[in-house]
Amino acid sequence: MKRAPLFILGTILLVLFAVGAVQVYANKKAEEKVEEFFERFGLEEKSTYREVNYSLLSGTVEVSGLNLVTDEGSSHIDRLVIKKLTDTDIEVYAFGMRGEDKDFRKLEEQLRALGYDDVRMNTYVSLSLYEDTKELLVRKVGVEVPGAFRTEVSFKLTGIDREFINDLKELEGEGDDREKVARIANRLKRVYLNELSLKLTDHGFMNRLLEKEARDKKKSVEELKRDILRGIENSIAEDSSEFEKTLVEGVSRLIEHGGTLVLEAHPREPVSFENLVLYTLMALQTRDFSHFVKELNLKVKHQEV
Repeated sequence: MKRAPLFILGTILLVLFAVGAVQVYANKKAEEKVEEFFERFGLEEKSTYREVNYSLLSGTVEVSGLNLVTDEGSSHIDRLVIKKLTDTDIEVYAFGMRGEDKDFRKLEEQLRALGYDDVRMNTYVSLSLYEDTKELLVRKVGVEVPGAFRTEVSFKLTGIDREFINDLKELEGEGDDREKVARIANRLKRVYLNELSLKLTDHGFMNRLLEKEARDKKKSVEELKRDILRGIENSIAEDSSEFEKTLVEGVSRLIEHGGTLVLEAHPREPVSFENLVLYTLMALQTRDFSHFVKELNLKVKHQEV
């Protein structure tokens, strides 16, 4: 009977040791993931973070107080969530991002003029490369300014493999490497667009912009809205295509009600990158986007919040 307390004490010590070992392992895995993140995205050694946590169940890494240093400047991220980070799968979310570069400062200045005092961005990316089918599926890449707007893009390409991606990486910063450029250009001929989606969501940005414009022009917001909507409607001719009409309708509803404007491309047959560039150049030169719209099977719709 006297052995029972020793057994219980031994069990407790074993559990505490196991928990401690698991925590050490988790911390090591978390730090490895963060270092891998720094290396994968070409960040300087000066990049630092305040705290890192690793979930053994989900394999998710959460980093707090992250300061990133690049050649262009530095930026701060309140919270970084790394769900997947491999050669073929990436799923990363960054919350509360602020930058010191001139582009962010310009955006910050413009948003402050509309009454946004604390300007921070959320960004995210989720993608997978399927090497057996040579498909690159970008589920979503987005940028959001809370309380203002969110933009998001998703698409699927075929003809993409690891060798092609490595060529692109090697080309960065190489200057005039004509051989590599020619090799990539040749490989692009075998890259096809299967589907594409662009989304613009208004989270109050439109109202603030209209309010500022109305004050500057000494008009009411409703009066300014009517003027803008009337001008948009008058830009459409009777012989305009169905796409142009739905685009105008979608933009008008976005201005009037907020919500999300969605542009989707679902080609009946995959469109080669070569033809995509050709259609774009032709449309820009002739200002006739009918062929571009037809080949990509473009559709526009508006979604209420």
